[in-house]
This record gives sequence, C-alpha cells and structure tokens, in this order.
Amino acid sequence: MILGACFLLPFPTWTQLVNFLSSLTLLSCLSGPLALMILRDKFPELERKFKLPFPNVFGYLGFAACSFFVYWSGTDNLFYLVLLILLCCLAYWLIFERSQPLLAFKKSWYFTAYVIGLFIISYCHKAHLIDFPIDNYLVFGLSVIFTKIFLINQDSREGIAVNIEKLKTELRGEE
Repeated sequence: MILGACFLLPFPTWTQLVNFLSSLTLLSCLSGPLALMILRDKFPELERKFKLPFPNVFGYLGFAACSFFVYWSGTDNLFYLVLLILLCCLAYWLIFERSQPLLAFKKSWYFTAYVIGLFIISYCHKAHLIDFPIDNYLVFGLSVIFTKIFLINQDSREGIAVNIEKLKTELRGEE
C-alpha cells in the first residue's frame, strides 16, 4: 500500500497517471522496430508468420513513430520517465551490481541519453526556445541517431540466440 501511494504521489489526477502509464507503454514499443532490424539481420533463417519488406526502412520509421508518441506525451511525462529510468538504474546497481557502481549506467547510458534528449527538446519547445515544426525535426533526427546507436550496441549473435532459446523454452512451459 505504501509503495502504491509512492507511485501516485507525483500524479494528482487519474488523467495524469493514465497519461504517464500510456507513455510507458509506448516507450516499450520502441523495442519492436529494433528487434525487427536485428533479427532480420542476424537471423534471416528464423521462421516467421510473414516477412515485412524493407526491414531497415520500417525499423527506422517505426522507431521514429514511437518516439513521436512518447515526445507528444508531454514535458512532465518525459521528466517522470527520466526519473524512473535513473531510479531503475540505481535499483539495479543496489540489487545486482554493488561492487561495480557504474555498470548499470554503462549498460543503459544510450537509452537514458535518448529519453533525456526527448525531454530537453520538449522542455525547449515548452519554453518557446524551439518552435513547431523544428521540435519534430529534432525528434526525428534524435530517433535516427539513437536507432543507429542501439543497433551498434546490440548483443552478439550468440547472446541473442541464447535468449531466443530461453524464450522458446518459457513459451513451451518448460523449466
């Protein structure tokens, strides 16, 4: 109950809470376009229900579209997302990597920098330092740059293959 109250503190209305949770859902959708490009590149032989043509084009455009939705959720939501990501890094460090304090940030610096970048653009737009449509061009550019950074920092083919097998095992209900 106390933990639940802590999550409700920064949101005085249900509308703001639902808006924030919606932006979290959209943030999670960013992985789809990246997964499309990575899996098509590293595992072209994988069985799939359908094969989307031009995976890189759709991957970059899909990541940019999700970025726009997260950006359009508002400056306050982006601020809360930045705080949440930093708190998650802190929790990861406290729980799993106490001996290596910077490891949690090293593993997620590009994701943190991406959300901070969206927040900065949104803040500058809200403060009338950047006008429409320049803010949207900046979000698109940031999306393209960070899509490339995410692709550069992807796991090895072997690491991804291990994760795919773990997922298949979980889906079959085996241990």
